Amino acid sequence: VYPVDIDGALQSVDKIKGHIDAWWTSGAQAMQLVKDGEVDMASIWNGRAGTLKKSGAPVSFSFDQGVLTADCMVIPKGSKNKDLAMKALAKFVSPDLQANLPLYVDNGPANEKAFETGKIPPERIKDINSAPENVKKQVLQDPAFWRDTLVEATEKFNNLIQQ
Repeated sequence: VYPVDIDGALQSVDKIKGHIDAWWTSGAQAMQLVKDGEVDMASIWNGRAGTLKKSGAPVSFSFDQGVLTADCMVIPKGSKNKDLAMKALAKFVSPDLQANLPLYVDNGPANEKAFETGKIPPERIKDINSAPENVKKQVLQDPAFWRDTLVEATEKFNNLIQQ
């Protein structure tokens, strides 16, 4: 997938843009478009799709060809409580604590060992983006690529959809 051919991708968008009813700008807007039946399909965050599904909206979703994004936690250089912060971060990413996350939200644990704790009900696993079987169906976003490309790609995309 990487490096992404931005110009080629934009050519593909140009071919279909006349069939796009809305370019959503927030997760809430994407949910509303789906819920109101204003769109036939959407690219939407799994947490938003899961919320729609739980609310009774007639939707289903798949992780096939999805994009997994990463996030990070940081401790600023020179922090006065570095050791305590390191202990806190270690606790935050521990399998036992991470296994609680999908009990409350549709985002999955970052630590794959959370799935081995037995805390996550088997029926929940199919809807969790970071479940091992779902990870195999997705591509991991390349932050270095987007660090170097995002501003220009976004500008080109915005110009294209405004034409």
